[in-house]
Amino acid sequence: MASNDPAIFQEFQQALGARDPKTVAAYLTTMRDFVTWLAKQPGGAPFHLGMLTETAVRGYLDSLKQAGRAPRTRSKALSGLRRFCQWAMDEGYLRRNPARTMERPTVVAVAPTELSEKQRFVLKQLVEQHATRRFAAIFVVIDLKREQLLPSNMSTCPQS
Repeated sequence: MASNDPAIFQEFQQALGARDPKTVAAYLTTMRDFVTWLAKQPGGAPFHLGMLTETAVRGYLDSLKQAGRAPRTRSKALSGLRRFCQWAMDEGYLRRNPARTMERPTVVAVAPTELSEKQRFVLKQLVEQHATRRFAAIFVVIDLKREQLLPSNMSTCPQS
């Protein structure tokens, strides 16, 4: 816990208890970043819970987007804000959760950049069992190295 954190953050951290330390750190980092951003806004300092409004949360998320932060980063920030605000509601500090109605940024699922050894084994087995150019083309399209997956002599593959 940073020495200049608001006391409310210390309470929040204690309430998180035995959660994964990385999760706790992510929530607190989000709240610190939010308070830092808020302090740069007109009337944004010193921080108090009354400043946690939909306008402030939306402004913070918009600033992350304008700064080029990835949708996944913005989504994690929103999760941290939601969790803090829900805790503050449960404790009676807030009457409503201003982050609850915010739309989560769309996070595009990204294909893995490389295959595990087990995945390579399975794919290599398929190529060897079904040795067709169609299978070979699929592997080339997904950008796998030929020497890892394909038979050494492609001319032995039957045409299909």
